[in-house]
Amino acid sequence: MERENPYLVLGLPFGASREEAQQAFVRRTKALRAQRNGPALTALTRALQQLDAVQGPPESHLTPYRIPADPTALHGDGPGVFDPPPSSGGATREQLCELIREHARGLDPEDL
Repeated sequence: MERENPYLVLGLPFGASREEAQQAFVRRTKALRAQRNGPALTALTRALQQLDAVQGPPESHLTPYRIPADPTALHGDGPGVFDPPPSSGGATREQLCELIREHARGLDPEDL
């Protein structure tokens, strides 16, 4: 079975406390139970169990899933070959604003 990052599954920063993990678990399971999404509920339960199994401070564990303390460390200092500037694809400003509004309507306020 593929290993998952329990912090990302629960939507938490690396090293979050047990209480934060429990709150995130409860918040996410409420939405998934309404959708009857069994596999996602299983993934959340597994993530919470993985965080419970951590012995000692999280900083002392070396895993391939550790998130950098500074997420911007992986970004360049400006547009370039590996980080091109955004393109509108020929859309007008009004069309882009409408796309943003449509996307915002689909967001869950709990995730913000």
